[in-house]
Amino acid sequence: MYVGEYATNAGVGNGNMQAALSDAVYVMSMEKNADLVKMSSYAPLLVNEHDVDWPVNLIHFNAGASFARISYYTLNMLNDHKATFNYPVTTTLLPEKNVTPKFSGSIGLATWDTEAEYKDITVVQQGDTVYNSRLDPQLTGWLPVRGKWEKQSGLLAQTAAGAQQLAILKGRHFNAYTLSLKARKTGGVNAFIIPFAVKDTNTCLRAHIGSWLNSNAMFESLTNGYDVAGISNPVRLKAPLESGRWYDIRLEVSNDEVKCFVDNSLLMTYREPQKLFSIAGRDEKNGDIILKIVNAGESVVDADIRLEGASVSPVAQVITLTADKPDAENSFASPEAYTPHTSTIQNAAAQFNWSVPALSVNIIRLKSPRIAFNVRMPEPAAGIYEVEMNYKTDSTTRTTVKLPVWTPGYYQLMDYAGQVKDFHVYNTANDTLRWHKTNANSWEIVHTPGAEIKITYKIGAHRNFVATSYLDKDHGYITPAGVFMHPEGKTGSPIVLTVQPYGNWQVATGMDTLSKHTYTAASYDVLYDSPLLIGELESFPAFKVKGIPHYFTAFQPGNFNRAQFMDDLEKIVSTAAGIIGDIPYNHYTFLGIGPGQGGIEHLNSTTVSFTGDELNDQAARQRTYSFLAHEYFHHYNVKRIRPVELGPFNYDAANRTKLLWVSEGFTVYYEYLVLQRAGLMSGANLLQALHGHIQSCEQRPGNRVQSVTAASYETWDDGPFGGDPAKTISCYEKGPVLAFLLDLRIRHATHNQQSLDDVMRALYRQYYLQLQRGFTPEEFRETCETIAGQSLADFFIYVETPAPVNYQQYLSYAGLTMNKAGIHALPAANTLQLDIRKAYGITD
Repeated sequence: MYVGEYATNAGVGNGNMQAALSDAVYVMSMEKNADLVKMSSYAPLLVNEHDVDWPVNLIHFNAGASFARISYYTLNMLNDHKATFNYPVTTTLLPEKNVTPKFSGSIGLATWDTEAEYKDITVVQQGDTVYNSRLDPQLTGWLPVRGKWEKQSGLLAQTAAGAQQLAILKGRHFNAYTLSLKARKTGGVNAFIIPFAVKDTNTCLRAHIGSWLNSNAMFESLTNGYDVAGISNPVRLKAPLESGRWYDIRLEVSNDEVKCFVDNSLLMTYREPQKLFSIAGRDEKNGDIILKIVNAGESVVDADIRLEGASVSPVAQVITLTADKPDAENSFASPEAYTPHTSTIQNAAAQFNWSVPALSVNIIRLKSPRIAFNVRMPEPAAGIYEVEMNYKTDSTTRTTVKLPVWTPGYYQLMDYAGQVKDFHVYNTANDTLRWHKTNANSWEIVHTPGAEIKITYKIGAHRNFVATSYLDKDHGYITPAGVFMHPEGKTGSPIVLTVQPYGNWQVATGMDTLSKHTYTAASYDVLYDSPLLIGELESFPAFKVKGIPHYFTAFQPGNFNRAQFMDDLEKIVSTAAGIIGDIPYNHYTFLGIGPGQGGIEHLNSTTVSFTGDELNDQAARQRTYSFLAHEYFHHYNVKRIRPVELGPFNYDAANRTKLLWVSEGFTVYYEYLVLQRAGLMSGANLLQALHGHIQSCEQRPGNRVQSVTAASYETWDDGPFGGDPAKTISCYEKGPVLAFLLDLRIRHATHNQQSLDDVMRALYRQYYLQLQRGFTPEEFRETCETIAGQSLADFFIYVETPAPVNYQQYLSYAGLTMNKAGIHALPAANTLQLDIRKAYGITD
């Protein structure tokens, strides 16, 4: 079936939100019957503003401008998110906490091509008579709006021909009530119209008794003064209403229902029609479940949404088009007043509640995992993880699964695939499937098209290090990149992971929790960035920053003051978050994996070597706090403020970038700034730490050979501390030095009105939030120079070449000097120098 030239054409104004809602529901009905409806087309599409024939054209234009109606954006939304096949869904309104009367407003009297008289009008509300026309013989409360109305001895008569003749009871508002009156037809072709729920002189609902040449009765809506639409099925009158005869008419208006009686006999009943509509379908390309919901009502509704048999991730994308009133419209003056916007929800599930905005069209894209893992550790002392991967393949006959050759946050190639043992593949009948290795980290499997396959294998976990998985008799640690395989080309797929811990061991991770020991990741990028700590763990008292919970869970953490430690950690997190001004996660977890295995940053967690025993020594405590501040700040700088090469990742090769001096070096610099601003490090100690980095750089012969950009690029070969000291440097050492100099340079250029903080915030806003990508070296420099308001060529020569650094030039901007002993404040500093010093906690 081809549905051509559809459009909502009643009550649409010049193309309003009400029309868009109706169009959306119509299109959804076609999608629901997609087995029959193969094509559809809207018409008309374009209209010249100076030659309008129809009000329902999608795009209006004139010689100099154009705009699209709300329906245009609605239809695009629905078309851009089409499912491959439908999926069963029920969307039920939850009981209202506070029942809202559906028919609030005033009352009226009206006719259509009819002359009529009305009298003895009463309104009874909650047993009390709140209006009685007998007490107002001159009918002073009634306002004639259209027609010829005469007031005489308590009788209101309308004597003009024509449509939509109306009078309303002014200044009154009723909720649930009973309206009684007497009505007599004196001429014309129809009979009586009794408006209720009157909003204004142009908008109401009404009971039309004697419509269609005095043959029917029905409920109608009136908008724009003259636009009438039937809102109920017509009721055939047993006989036409007689002229000259008085009829008793009564409307019983409750919170959600209206009954119309004539001469004490029920004529018709009206309840608001369904205003919440939904359909769902699955996108076969990526496994997403696409949920489309329309709320045509003028109030937010709480809905219970149930997807039969679905497994979905809790975080879902929502695209919403909404307006504040049904007659809202785009226009030449405001062409994009009403357009879609995107948000997320965090509570998606096979059954979940959601508040559907009033007057809205919504698309919810739910990630539905096609990939599920189960990991076991039946004999921890053996150091072996047993992994089961279940995957519904594409409509091909071969699938390649892979393990990465590195893990995010650790810039070295790793032989994860070398730890794989006992690899097997089965179909749903438990038949063994053929496979072979195509390279060191890839396994190709042969299967029937679209088969559901089960892959089992074991992972050796014997190296106790932050970038490798480990398992012994006391605890386990999983680096997901070394354990969980991905289908080639499917790293964007959502995953469900179930962990079966040994005995009574606990599990801690930054992943979202579906149920106890079952977790979900929106993609492999999230999974590979979410390590797991397993064992008899201790969790410290959590804290919140800007309402976001932060946790610390550790294995054998030692003896120290937990409360004091968490208070200090809260200061670190609050200070770091205050620098950027945003917290981009819903929860964050610090994982203390025991002493001496390093640390790696992740999207909403970090793994750190940790023993609280060190917190009892002042110098060791300073090192621990620096370490934690460093790894935490990384969730901004490198995870979100990142070079373009560091995401989306290529897990088959080194992801080289010339900007690790920014990603790693600036993070070292900010660990000191964060601690100083949090009151956990003095300004003098901050300068001493930076002086240590300068000395380390200057004492290394490679500092006169290799640039920091080259060192960044070669980190994959030379390691984080550099290679041959005669030829190489570490971007982890020189990076914080350059960050310090750049900060001083920007503060000096802007009279301390801007700083490196502003650079970081600008990168975060422009590239992470707005463009949702990383930046190039050229874009990084452009941002720095924009913030500084001038060229920074004098600084970037030290970035791009191994030229000797003129430290004194930059230190002088803060009235500082340097010798072998450290960095010191000069006497007789000017006002600007003193202000810049204060940024580092130097006040003398």
